[in-house]
Amino acid sequence: MMLDPLSSVLSLLNPRSALTTRLELGGAWCLAFPAYEGIKFNVIQQGQCWLQVEGIEQPLQLQAGDGYLLTDGRPYLLYSQRGLPTRDAHSLLTHADEGVVCCGGQEVVVLRGKFTFDQTHSPLLLEALDPVIRLPMAHASVIQWTLQQLWEEVRHPGPGTALTVDHLSHLMLIHGLRAFLEQGGTPSANWLNALGDAHIGPVLNLMHANPAHGWCVESLASHASMSRSRFTEHFKRIVGVPPLTYLLRWRIRLGMRLLRRSQYSVAKIAEELGYESDSAFSQAFRRETGISPLRYRKAPRVELQTQPNPMATASNAA
Repeated sequence: MMLDPLSSVLSLLNPRSALTTRLELGGAWCLAFPAYEGIKFNVIQQGQCWLQVEGIEQPLQLQAGDGYLLTDGRPYLLYSQRGLPTRDAHSLLTHADEGVVCCGGQEVVVLRGKFTFDQTHSPLLLEALDPVIRLPMAHASVIQWTLQQLWEEVRHPGPGTALTVDHLSHLMLIHGLRAFLEQGGTPSANWLNALGDAHIGPVLNLMHANPAHGWCVESLASHASMSRSRFTEHFKRIVGVPPLTYLLRWRIRLGMRLLRRSQYSVAKIAEELGYESDSAFSQAFRRETGISPLRYRKAPRVELQTQPNPMATASNAA
């Protein structure tokens, strides 16, 4: 089966999940959570509370069955009522007993977990998301069920636990992202928002299913049932970059993965990605990342974090 754009991006990001804690809270409380990496997912299993994310003026009231994703690393507060002194959540979590944190009772029960991603590619997803994504009941119920299954699996491991946890985690992440798209996504132009566009969504499917194909604007416009000029304008408005720029950057990201996760030569990678020669691929790679493919393969990850984001720089050719 061909990978759709969301599946192929998640495969590139190599998401890793961790079911962190079950919070059991009672009385009056206010917990301050520090900055974080990746995506945090929480479900209110029992009771009600408030969520206040740094930089967002309006707090979010949460009740049993509600779920939410936190995506951009901002510190946040979780509290029973406003105006209370804060307690450092990190120090509380370090005293978890088999993943359970008890603080004053069980009036409120929160299941918590997180996803981390390959840092090289994580901006591709995280920058396309709102900082807080509230999950409608239909999706929250699936995520709550999945979290509960994860909880049981981690507490009582058996044959196949590692694979079970992996699949359940991916199910939970995809439902969270689907909920985000169903709510309209973000106002900004990006590939994730474009998945729901009647003209551009199918074109992204084609690009991701066969990135090595010699796509041209005319053929892509034909698949979108639009004229060349109208398609180019619409694609750039919805996605944020022209069609062949998007294709180029996706190829470069796939090349980055192959350089790091395979033993393929640069010539073989160039062939896999549809380039006529390794020099053509190397030139495109250097133009987008600032370094050569071989240097990328050998460089430590800390050095690569200073390089330009291939999906955020301008380019004109594929």
